[in-house]
Amino acid sequence: MHRFSTLSLVVLTFIFSMNASVTLQECRNKARDNYPLVSRYDLIQATKDCNVRNASLAWLPRFQIGGSGAWLSNTTEAKDLTDILGGLSSMINLPDKNEQPWQYKVSATVTQSLWDGGASALYKKMAEANADRDKAELDVSFYELQCHVDEVYFSVLLLEQRLKQAQSRMQVLENNLARMRLIFDEGEVSQMDIKSIEAEVKAASQQIRLIESNIASSRMSLSLLTSMDLNKEELITPLEPTAVRLRPEHTLIESSRKLLELKMKQLNIDLSPKIYFIADAYYGYPGRNLFKGLTDYNPSFNAMLGVQLKFNLDPLYTRKNDRMLITNQMNDLDLQRDLLNFQTKLANTGVNQEIQFLRQTLDDDAEILRLRTDVRIAAEERLESGIIDASDLLQKINDEAYAALQKSIHQIELLRALYKLEK
Repeated sequence: MHRFSTLSLVVLTFIFSMNASVTLQECRNKARDNYPLVSRYDLIQATKDCNVRNASLAWLPRFQIGGSGAWLSNTTEAKDLTDILGGLSSMINLPDKNEQPWQYKVSATVTQSLWDGGASALYKKMAEANADRDKAELDVSFYELQCHVDEVYFSVLLLEQRLKQAQSRMQVLENNLARMRLIFDEGEVSQMDIKSIEAEVKAASQQIRLIESNIASSRMSLSLLTSMDLNKEELITPLEPTAVRLRPEHTLIESSRKLLELKMKQLNIDLSPKIYFIADAYYGYPGRNLFKGLTDYNPSFNAMLGVQLKFNLDPLYTRKNDRMLITNQMNDLDLQRDLLNFQTKLANTGVNQEIQFLRQTLDDDAEILRLRTDVRIAAEERLESGIIDASDLLQKINDEAYAALQKSIHQIELLRALYKLEK
């Protein structure tokens, strides 16, 4: 029983592999996954997460640890204080010592931001905006890849339909050649007529080989794009698209504009006040007590707590030029958007004309196919009555097949044109 199940599974797998089919969307997805740039999405997301986390860490306290040592040429002396205090110096009984010229300390400073003017929140938004813009740039590359995949996919479908048409014509020529050879012995046709048909058969054979070569080349290109073996798989003819493709350049322009708007806000934040809480401590000589430094040369611990308000006025120097630069960049984005709309409209004009022509042609194809079918049915009835011979009926059958193939080709061309529409 186990062997039978295994054998059945192998047979089913073989059957499915022989009848494998691929859709346009599958080729798009595989090409996207196979494209080397796809890994950049993960890198962009990782970079964004790091930048957002860094912006969130802006509210953590900042620590500075350092040390210094120096020799001072002019230090505080006891007689200097005596001259300043005058008669009070005898009452205080100042020691006759001077401040040491050698000074040293080991310090630690803690700074905690209380108000940064909205800088940390802005940095988070800018990190997200940068990531959105980078992803939009990648989407443009993938859109171009998708267009290339679509073009190759529909090229294969069209070439295969043309191959069917060429094979159908080849069949008609071979049938006629066989018929003429049969009646050659009866003297109804000449050797020249036979050679003329043979030359047409050779030319048709060359045309078939050329189309088969183009199909193999296009399928190889599609295989390289998708990293799938598409040499024998059936390519499914897609349905008509339900929506027009959106150009990713619009998203790129909008994400770039959003980033510029945030940069404009940054100009105001750079001028806003910043409030910090500061804790400073050091161990060394001299301490903050001046009088103790004259009597005690030992190092001491000293501390300071306070609040600091800062205004950075340096951005004022370049503020006007910075605003002008950002405004110029926004105007450039407007020009890019207008150019994109113009190019899209221009391209769609030709595509819409092609679509209109193909829809009218398909209506004609349907009527031609209906007429060819009626002729073939009538020929079959005449054959039964002995009015028409089999070769004439075969010609009518091939005419009907040719009309059906032309309709199939025009349907694929219409689909290709519909998939080209953009906005």
